[in-house]
Amino acid sequence: MFDTSGSSKGASSTPFFAKRGGVIVLVGWPEVSSFPFSMETVIEKELDVRGVNRYCNTFDPVLSLLASKALSVEGIISHRFPFDQVVEALSFASEHRGEVDKVMIG
Repeated sequence: MFDTSGSSKGASSTPFFAKRGGVIVLVGWPEVSSFPFSMETVIEKELDVRGVNRYCNTFDPVLSLLASKALSVEGIISHRFPFDQVVEALSFASEHRGEVDKVMIG
């Protein structure tokens, strides 16, 4: 399970959504330096928690996977805005953090 939200609420909830024996990868930088994380759930489910802080050489392979439809992100997009509403999209994402997963602009 990957968390790229940059939200402490999102990152701290990952143990609950990960499958038993799974791997949690924290990529997004939360808005605070520490947050509650259910260690009981991590231990009970035997989860592996990893942090990632490297993006070098990752965009082209991921874009290729998306273009070939080998990777789908439709399930994580909660809201869509046309490009000419980029300001509204960013405002919406900021003001509705509790109901936004990912906002798609384009």
